[in-house]
Amino acid sequence: MSAGANTAIVAAIAAQELRRQKEIYSLVVNGIRDINQISVIKKLSTKATIRYLEKTIREANTYKKNNNRYWSAFVGAYIDEVRSQIVLAASTKELVIITGDYSKMAITVYSVLGWIFLVFGLLLAPITFGITLVVLGGGAASFFVLSHHTKKTMKHFNTYYDLIHTKKINTIQGIAQITQQSPISVENEIQDLINKMVFINARIDKQTGNIIIGELFRL
Repeated sequence: MSAGANTAIVAAIAAQELRRQKEIYSLVVNGIRDINQISVIKKLSTKATIRYLEKTIREANTYKKNNNRYWSAFVGAYIDEVRSQIVLAASTKELVIITGDYSKMAITVYSVLGWIFLVFGLLLAPITFGITLVVLGGGAASFFVLSHHTKKTMKHFNTYYDLIHTKKINTIQGIAQITQQSPISVENEIQDLINKMVFINARIDKQTGNIIIGELFRL
Protein backbone atom coordinates (compact mmCIF):
# COMPACT_ATOMS: atom_id res chain seq x y z
CA MET A 1 0.00 0.00 0.00
CA SER A 2 1.36 3.42 -0.95
CA ALA A 3 2.13 6.22 1.47
CA GLY A 4 -0.67 8.26 -0.08
CA ALA A 5 -3.19 5.50 0.56
CA ASN A 6 -2.03 5.15 4.18
CA THR A 7 -2.41 8.89 4.68
CA ALA A 8 -5.92 8.79 3.24
CA ILE A 9 -6.92 5.96 5.59
CA VAL A 10 -5.55 7.79 8.63
CA ALA A 11 -7.37 10.97 7.58
CA ALA A 12 -10.64 9.05 7.10
CA ILE A 13 -10.35 7.48 10.57
CA ALA A 14 -9.59 10.87 12.14
CA ALA A 15 -12.60 12.41 10.40
CA GLN A 16 -14.85 9.62 11.62
CA GLU A 17 -13.57 10.03 15.19
CA LEU A 18 -14.19 13.78 15.07
CA ARG A 19 -17.69 13.27 13.68
CA ARG A 20 -18.59 10.89 16.54
CA GLN A 21 -17.08 13.29 19.04
CA LYS A 22 -19.20 16.15 17.64
CA GLU A 23 -22.35 14.02 17.67
CA ILE A 24 -21.85 13.02 21.30
CA TYR A 25 -21.05 16.62 22.22
CA SER A 26 -24.27 17.74 20.54
CA LEU A 27 -26.32 15.19 22.50
CA VAL A 28 -24.86 16.38 25.80
CA VAL A 29 -25.34 20.13 25.24
CA ASN A 30 -28.91 19.41 24.15
CA GLY A 31 -29.76 17.81 27.47
CA ILE A 32 -28.84 14.12 27.21
CA ARG A 33 -26.36 13.61 30.06
CA ASP A 34 -26.84 9.92 30.88
CA ILE A 35 -23.83 7.99 29.58
CA ASN A 36 -25.75 4.75 29.05
CA GLN A 37 -28.41 6.58 27.05
CA ILE A 38 -25.74 8.21 24.90
CA SER A 39 -24.15 4.80 24.33
CA VAL A 40 -27.47 3.34 23.13
CA ILE A 41 -28.20 6.26 20.82
CA LYS A 42 -24.72 6.17 19.24
CA LYS A 43 -24.51 2.35 19.32
CA LEU A 44 -21.25 2.44 21.27
CA SER A 45 -20.01 0.63 24.33
CA THR A 46 -20.09 2.54 27.61
CA LYS A 47 -16.30 2.43 27.67
CA ALA A 48 -16.06 3.98 24.20
CA THR A 49 -18.56 6.70 25.10
CA ILE A 50 -16.61 7.61 28.23
CA ARG A 51 -13.43 7.72 26.15
CA TYR A 52 -15.00 10.25 23.76
CA LEU A 53 -16.36 12.32 26.65
CA GLU A 54 -13.03 12.34 28.50
CA LYS A 55 -11.22 13.33 25.31
CA THR A 56 -13.64 16.21 24.73
CA ILE A 57 -13.38 17.41 28.34
CA ARG A 58 -9.58 17.27 28.14
CA GLU A 59 -9.52 19.27 24.91
CA ALA A 60 -12.05 21.81 26.22
CA ASN A 61 -9.89 22.53 29.25
CA THR A 62 -6.58 22.68 27.42
CA TYR A 63 -5.21 26.18 26.98
CA LYS A 64 -4.63 27.30 23.41
CA LYS A 65 -2.88 30.51 22.39
CA ASN A 66 -5.83 31.72 20.37
CA ASN A 67 -8.13 31.00 23.33
CA ASN A 68 -10.70 29.31 21.07
CA ARG A 69 -12.21 26.47 23.05
CA TYR A 70 -13.85 24.34 20.38
CA TRP A 71 -15.75 22.26 22.96
CA SER A 72 -16.59 25.33 25.04
CA ALA A 73 -19.61 23.87 26.86
CA PHE A 74 -17.33 21.21 28.38
CA VAL A 75 -15.15 23.73 30.21
CA GLY A 76 -15.33 22.67 33.87
CA ALA A 77 -17.31 19.51 33.00
CA TYR A 78 -16.68 16.17 34.68
CA ILE A 79 -17.96 12.60 34.63
CA ASP A 80 -20.00 11.43 37.63
CA GLU A 81 -19.17 7.71 37.64
CA VAL A 82 -21.60 6.92 40.47
CA ARG A 83 -24.63 8.23 38.57
CA SER A 84 -23.09 7.43 35.15
CA GLN A 85 -23.65 10.97 33.95
CA ILE A 86 -21.65 13.83 32.56
CA VAL A 87 -22.03 17.04 34.55
CA LEU A 88 -21.54 19.96 32.18
CA ALA A 89 -20.06 22.40 34.66
CA ALA A 90 -19.55 22.88 38.35
CA SER A 91 -21.08 26.01 39.85
CA THR A 92 -19.11 29.24 39.88
CA LYS A 93 -18.59 28.87 43.63
CA GLU A 94 -17.24 25.34 43.22
CA LEU A 95 -14.90 26.43 40.44
CA VAL A 96 -13.52 29.24 42.60
CA ILE A 97 -12.95 26.84 45.50
CA ILE A 98 -11.23 24.34 43.20
CA THR A 99 -9.03 27.07 41.72
CA GLY A 100 -8.18 28.53 45.13
CA ASP A 101 -7.33 25.15 46.67
CA TYR A 102 -5.16 24.20 43.71
CA SER A 103 -3.28 27.49 43.82
CA LYS A 104 -2.72 27.30 47.59
CA MET A 105 -1.31 23.81 47.14
CA ALA A 106 0.89 24.99 44.25
CA ILE A 107 2.26 27.89 46.33
CA THR A 108 3.09 25.52 49.20
CA VAL A 109 4.78 22.98 46.92
CA TYR A 110 6.87 25.65 45.15
CA SER A 111 7.98 27.14 48.49
CA VAL A 112 8.88 23.75 50.00
CA LEU A 113 10.85 22.72 46.91
CA GLY A 114 12.62 26.08 46.92
CA TRP A 115 13.75 25.64 50.53
CA ILE A 116 14.79 22.02 49.93
CA PHE A 117 16.96 23.02 46.97
CA LEU A 118 18.48 25.91 48.92
CA VAL A 119 19.26 23.85 52.04
CA PHE A 120 20.84 21.02 50.07
CA GLY A 121 22.82 23.56 48.07
CA LEU A 122 24.21 25.11 51.27
CA LEU A 123 24.97 21.73 52.82
CA LEU A 124 26.80 20.38 49.77
CA ALA A 125 28.59 23.64 48.87
CA PRO A 126 31.75 22.92 50.96
CA ILE A 127 32.12 19.47 49.35
CA THR A 128 31.52 20.58 45.77
CA PHE A 129 33.40 23.87 46.00
CA GLY A 130 30.22 25.88 45.59
CA ILE A 131 29.12 24.28 42.31
CA THR A 132 26.14 22.60 43.94
CA LEU A 133 25.10 25.84 45.58
CA VAL A 134 25.05 27.56 42.18
CA VAL A 135 23.01 24.76 40.57
CA LEU A 136 20.59 24.09 43.43
CA GLY A 137 20.47 27.77 44.31
CA GLY A 138 19.28 28.50 40.79
CA GLY A 139 16.60 25.84 41.16
CA ALA A 140 15.57 27.29 44.52
CA ALA A 141 15.31 30.76 43.02
CA SER A 142 13.11 29.42 40.22
CA PHE A 143 10.69 27.79 42.68
CA PHE A 144 10.56 30.93 44.83
CA VAL A 145 9.75 32.97 41.72
CA LEU A 146 6.98 30.50 40.78
CA SER A 147 5.56 30.74 44.30
CA HIS A 148 5.60 34.54 44.18
CA HIS A 149 4.07 34.61 40.70
CA THR A 150 1.26 32.24 41.75
CA LYS A 151 0.50 34.40 44.79
CA LYS A 152 0.37 37.47 42.56
CA THR A 153 -1.91 35.70 40.08
CA MET A 154 -4.32 34.65 42.84
CA LYS A 155 -4.30 38.17 44.30
CA HIS A 156 -5.41 39.52 40.92
CA PHE A 157 -8.01 36.76 40.59
CA ASN A 158 -9.50 37.45 44.05
CA THR A 159 -9.65 41.19 43.34
CA TYR A 160 -11.39 40.82 39.99
CA TYR A 161 -13.68 38.01 41.13
CA ASP A 162 -14.85 40.09 44.10
CA LEU A 163 -15.60 43.07 41.85
CA ILE A 164 -17.30 41.06 39.11
CA HIS A 165 -19.21 38.40 41.02
CA THR A 166 -19.79 39.94 44.47
CA LYS A 167 -20.07 43.66 43.71
CA LYS A 168 -21.56 43.10 40.24
CA ILE A 169 -19.12 45.45 38.51
CA ASN A 170 -18.75 43.52 35.29
CA THR A 171 -17.37 46.03 32.80
CA ILE A 172 -13.74 46.64 31.91
CA GLN A 173 -14.32 50.40 32.22
CA GLY A 174 -15.94 50.12 35.65
CA ILE A 175 -13.19 47.90 37.03
CA ALA A 176 -10.53 50.20 35.59
CA GLN A 177 -12.02 53.19 37.42
CA ILE A 178 -12.18 51.40 40.78
CA THR A 179 -8.71 49.86 40.56
CA GLN A 180 -7.23 53.05 39.05
CA GLN A 181 -5.79 51.21 36.07
CA SER A 182 -6.17 51.71 32.35
CA PRO A 183 -8.95 49.71 30.64
CA ILE A 184 -6.34 48.01 28.45
CA SER A 185 -4.36 46.88 31.50
CA VAL A 186 -7.48 45.49 33.18
CA GLU A 187 -8.57 43.66 30.03
CA ASN A 188 -5.10 42.16 29.55
CA GLU A 189 -4.89 40.95 33.16
CA ILE A 190 -8.36 39.39 33.12
CA GLN A 191 -7.72 37.77 29.73
CA ASP A 192 -4.45 36.42 31.11
CA LEU A 193 -6.35 34.84 34.03
CA ILE A 194 -8.78 33.29 31.55
CA ASN A 195 -5.95 32.01 29.35
CA LYS A 196 -4.23 30.43 32.35
CA MET A 197 -7.53 28.71 33.26
CA VAL A 198 -7.68 30.53 36.60
CA PHE A 199 -10.96 32.14 35.60
CA ILE A 200 -12.25 28.76 34.43
CA ASN A 201 -15.73 29.79 33.31
CA ALA A 202 -15.29 33.40 32.25
CA ARG A 203 -15.03 35.30 29.00
CA ILE A 204 -14.76 38.90 27.84
CA ASP A 205 -17.41 40.21 25.48
CA LYS A 206 -15.26 42.28 23.13
CA GLN A 207 -18.24 44.22 21.76
CA THR A 208 -19.68 45.41 25.10
CA GLY A 209 -16.58 45.24 27.30
CA ASN A 210 -18.47 43.05 29.79
CA ILE A 211 -16.91 40.16 31.71
CA ILE A 212 -19.28 37.21 31.82
CA ILE A 213 -18.86 34.36 34.31
CA GLY A 214 -20.83 31.30 35.31
CA GLU A 215 -22.53 30.57 31.99
CA LEU A 216 -22.22 27.67 29.60
CA PHE A 217 -20.62 28.70 26.32
CA ARG A 218 -22.16 27.48 23.08
CA LEU A 219 -20.57 26.84 19.71
